[in-house]
Amino acid sequence: MTMTGGHHDAHHEDFQLKDTNPLLGEQWPKGAAAVPARPGGGIAGWLGMEKPSSTYDLVEQMFFLYVRVVKAKDLPPNPITGAAMDPYVEVKLGNYKGTTKHYDRRANPEWDQVFAFSKSRVQSNVLEVYLKDKEMLGRDDYVGKVVFDLAEVPTRVPPDSPLAPQWYRLEDRRGEGGKVRGELMLAVWIGTQADEAFPEAWHSDAATVRGEGVASVRSKAYVSPKLWYLRVNVIEAQDVQPQARGRAPEVFVKAQVGNQILKTSVVAAPTLNPRWNEDLVFVVAEPFEEQLVLTVEDRVTPRKDDLLGRAALPLTLFEKRLDHRPFVQSRWFDLEKFGIGGAIEGETRRELRFASRVHVRACLEGAYHVMDESTMYISDTRPTARQLWKPPVGVLEVGILSAAGLQPMKNRDGRGTTDAYCVAKYGQKWVRTRTMLGTFGPTWNEQYTWEVFDPCTVITIGVFDNNHLGNGGNGNGNNGGGAPPARDARIGKIRIRLSTLETDRVYTHAYPLIVLQPSGVKKMGELRLAVRFTCLSLMNMVHLYTQPLLPRMHYLHPFTVTQLDALRYQAMGIGAARPVVEYMLDVESHMWSMRRSKANFFRAVSLFSGAAAAARWFNDVCHWKNVATTALVHILLLILVWYPELILPTVFLYMFLIGLWNYRRRPRHPPHMDTKMSWAEAVHPDELDEEFDTFPTSRQQDVVYMRLLMNVHQILRMKGFSLQLCQWVASFIQGGHVAIKVNDQIGPNFQTKKGLRQEAKVNENFYSNLFGCKLGNLPMRYLGIPMHLRKLRNSDWKHIEERMERKLSSWKGKLLSVGLRASFSFDDLGGNWLSGKSVEIKNLMLIGASAICWALWLSRNKVLFRTTYLLRWWAILQKHEENKETISIACQKLKILAMQVFGHFG
Repeated sequence: MTMTGGHHDAHHEDFQLKDTNPLLGEQWPKGAAAVPARPGGGIAGWLGMEKPSSTYDLVEQMFFLYVRVVKAKDLPPNPITGAAMDPYVEVKLGNYKGTTKHYDRRANPEWDQVFAFSKSRVQSNVLEVYLKDKEMLGRDDYVGKVVFDLAEVPTRVPPDSPLAPQWYRLEDRRGEGGKVRGELMLAVWIGTQADEAFPEAWHSDAATVRGEGVASVRSKAYVSPKLWYLRVNVIEAQDVQPQARGRAPEVFVKAQVGNQILKTSVVAAPTLNPRWNEDLVFVVAEPFEEQLVLTVEDRVTPRKDDLLGRAALPLTLFEKRLDHRPFVQSRWFDLEKFGIGGAIEGETRRELRFASRVHVRACLEGAYHVMDESTMYISDTRPTARQLWKPPVGVLEVGILSAAGLQPMKNRDGRGTTDAYCVAKYGQKWVRTRTMLGTFGPTWNEQYTWEVFDPCTVITIGVFDNNHLGNGGNGNGNNGGGAPPARDARIGKIRIRLSTLETDRVYTHAYPLIVLQPSGVKKMGELRLAVRFTCLSLMNMVHLYTQPLLPRMHYLHPFTVTQLDALRYQAMGIGAARPVVEYMLDVESHMWSMRRSKANFFRAVSLFSGAAAAARWFNDVCHWKNVATTALVHILLLILVWYPELILPTVFLYMFLIGLWNYRRRPRHPPHMDTKMSWAEAVHPDELDEEFDTFPTSRQQDVVYMRLLMNVHQILRMKGFSLQLCQWVASFIQGGHVAIKVNDQIGPNFQTKKGLRQEAKVNENFYSNLFGCKLGNLPMRYLGIPMHLRKLRNSDWKHIEERMERKLSSWKGKLLSVGLRASFSFDDLGGNWLSGKSVEIKNLMLIGASAICWALWLSRNKVLFRTTYLLRWWAILQKHEENKETISIACQKLKILAMQVFGHFG
């Protein structure tokens, strides 16, 4: 990805935060002029006095005409059938129409439904409310109407009391003062988005949405269920009788809670009372409606397990532990024979239940914080038990104003369109704005508030395209008539770390929505927000910086990394709307990619760049590169030697001056995603294609083959080998001597049956004597290549070569095959993740070095063979400090021998 300098700078500038100046706060219809909001929550009124305002002071005020249809009474019967009518109400304002649901044969129906019409789109001065009778065939019958003049509608702004509904007599069709039988209870007022009726109201902006899609366009605020860790300590079982007589049972316990299944290890001892004493941890949610099902099973064959007993235990049976000190009592639970427990009654069933039982210690851990999101972007650190919560230290207020420049996400009526909504997540509280239909610049102006218990947390706000609008609004032209609705498309998301915000300051910025796609980094639009963090207790907030991030139990009795990853997936799966939740919780943050590895590497380089610069400066001082600087350093050193009591004051003064100097250049804006630091701009297209590849790979074999060559080339270059050698290795593997197999698809060279075959499996390692791992059927073992660190004498080489001569004499072909599977690949030599999701080789360096070894052995060149042997061991020995002398000798011999054979090599 190459760009010219000017275009690259302009492109990067487009990914930066932009200041906005929206008109926030109250805008009163009459009286005081509109002024910006004050931090205290009020607005400046006349003569400097403060006028009380609503809590919506971080958004631009929007006015709506609200109509609450409560109920009707004394309705006339159907003139044809004489029975009660099927009434419903239609609210009409200009070209907008909203209808309530209809009731079958009701004379006194009740609806209690609210309609909201945006005042900025009002095209009429009259509001008409019709009462109609639903007809199965033909047009609906007109019953009566109520007409309102908008100039006489009152204005209501919270915290004013809600407007009480009133009874209105129905008028006839002509509207000339003639009354008809029946009355409607209505309330009509002009309000703002701060009104209590706003979230549940029918909006004129979504007038085309019908049926079940109406619920998906409304704004919502909901709290995720409280999650607990369930710790089950399986101690032992008693009197376990295997079904097959005459064999020692291989018993294990399987525990299941919902869709979570964990197993203990298999006890293969000849005993009927196996013992495990293993912990199994689950994630459960209140109100604990599920059961813990324990089954004791016998491993008969690797593919067959016999059920020996079962116990179903309600979660409410277990006590809640709020600290590590209380001791949880263990309990014995009787096991029932699986499948016959409900068919046997009386004494027989009691005998079976007494026959086997399991010893368990289980409790609900309330002192942990259940991790459902990445620790890097955590939004809540409180433990599960409310008794352990500390008071909040602040309040976070976020005004979701609008978006601009959104990209079309689907087709409707032959043109691109977007139905955007926002989701914000902080702590246990999730909020969702209403959906704005068919616009690339939606305006929400909705404000939400969260309590803050720790400023070292992050709020996440995502923008999505709604694909669940029902028949009336689902305009995805790609879907067939009967096809299920697609998932809500991801437009982008942003994160704001609260510790980077100044307290009691309103931040108004336009945040770019940046996403990484297979084609590269792309800006999907801008999200405009107003954010304010208010501190309630400065002392408590400062005290939090002296405490660890997570609750104490995470450090006293920590979980393993594998456990945390598994528990995080289980906690995330409990939430609803899985695609949206996965994106908000950043479920793919742990996935490896070459781009992320480069970003992390250069971040580490940047971290230690200060130390490297200090070392260079010290070296320049020692070598008198700058005479004035060296002289000043010597003078300062002499002063400190003569007056050692000035050392600490000098250090603190220096730190103070540096902090004061850097304070002037402190960042004024919240940090945002840096496309340069994340290597999103400079990433190679092949690396992006590999990052977005599925697992297992969905790419063609030749693509995976080329990635293998690139990885081998990169590994050899990272090990310090010359470019000419790397190219030679790549050309050798690309030739007819090496073949690959991807996802069990046989490559062209695999069709021949000749030659040595190397299957690079996941659980095999070629460090046989070094780490005690088995080599399997690797050609290393077949050829008798020594796999140890012991130094070889000259006489040893003769025996090794003679043994390889005998092995190779029976080798008829000259083909080296390498078996691969699509998975993660791990470089055992460097200890680095190399190729995410495309190629699985236990060691790509082994492939290149072994290929050279075998190819050169075919040429019967002993000198070259020893050269490549040293070449391979150079990479292995450089990890061990005690072998520095061997490494130095190997490098010298390698360079001399390589220069003799290959010429200009290194």
